[in-house]
Amino acid sequence: MALAACSGGGGTGSGPSGGVAGPTPAPTVSPTPTPTPTPVPKETATTSDGVTVDIAPIAAFEYPWAINFIPDGRLLVTQAFDGIRLVAQNGSYSAPLAGLPKGFRAFDIILSADYATSHKVVISFDEPGTNGAEGLAVATAELVLPTDGEPRFENFKTIWSQTKTTTAGQFGGKLAFSPDGKYLFITTGERATFDPAQDLSNTLGKTIRLFADGTIPPDNPFVKTPGAMPEIWTLGHRNPYGIAFDAAGRQWQHEMGPKGGDELNLIVPGGNYGWPKVSWGNNYDGGLIPKPATGDGYVAPVTYWDPVIAPAGMIIYSGKMFRQWAGYAIMGGLQSQGLVFVKFNGTSAAEVARLPLHARIRDVREGSDGAIWVLEDTGTGRVLRVSPRPN
Repeated sequence: MALAACSGGGGTGSGPSGGVAGPTPAPTVSPTPTPTPTPVPKETATTSDGVTVDIAPIAAFEYPWAINFIPDGRLLVTQAFDGIRLVAQNGSYSAPLAGLPKGFRAFDIILSADYATSHKVVISFDEPGTNGAEGLAVATAELVLPTDGEPRFENFKTIWSQTKTTTAGQFGGKLAFSPDGKYLFITTGERATFDPAQDLSNTLGKTIRLFADGTIPPDNPFVKTPGAMPEIWTLGHRNPYGIAFDAAGRQWQHEMGPKGGDELNLIVPGGNYGWPKVSWGNNYDGGLIPKPATGDGYVAPVTYWDPVIAPAGMIIYSGKMFRQWAGYAIMGGLQSQGLVFVKFNGTSAAEVARLPLHARIRDVREGSDGAIWVLEDTGTGRVLRVSPRPN
């Protein structure tokens, strides 16, 4: 199987040796839950615009991919090779949660919009096909949290599957519900296939829009287009690893470009974002790609990066703990090895600061108190809590 994610601009891969997966590690015995750990001294760092923060290491995992919170403050952490764990904020964590298919490779995980009553989570994952093919898929499962037993998943159900391919990498797989909780959005990579990102007969290089149960909304933009996959919301994406909604309900995504040209895009229904026909980057082999131009029929990025940052994970920050960042997009950077801060002005945006963390950052989430939680992308990737440095 391919590794859980693929390279960004500048050849930044998600696994131990870049965008092409190596051999799958041999399975290991699942450890028992860890005891409460000894507190680890906090680190500090300062943003490029002068904000000093405390960085508290919480726990470490083998190639973690995504984090998210459940209402009691614990975190769900997905791993490329070792399932999904439940992590307390003091750093103790469970064994990999039972109830998932054998060999399960999880990507993103979010709570269902009706989690308070259904206890369902939504998980994107690498689904094997036939003859070595594989593709992105999305499932729901009930998170069971007994008071006298191990946490687990029940009622695992696949609700959507992507077109399968034998090419490696670039799954995408980020998930988000619309602000009203009615629609589920899925970002999909083009799996290094290039032209299929422009083809409506497959779901490579697309944004997908579904109802929470996996059924297709009748007002999706290509429902009545002959030969088109009806779940498609937008097309022409390369490797989208971040999705978030701002306070006005606008959907933003970032995606990795090739050699240069990482993008931040404002998502509009039916929009074609140009890959691989146009890009602010060029191909790794030196081949030139036409640049976005007015009237070319493609939705141009709001801003882009060259040199690349290889963005991964994104929140639009509330301002609860860091008031100066209220409404900003905060992105992880694999190549830039830290956090990237983007300020919006309506439908325009520009980078305003960076926080160096000296590690590839795979995911970003906001805690209920406003602390920023990030995930390192290494074989011993740490969960970090970022908070203001006391004066």
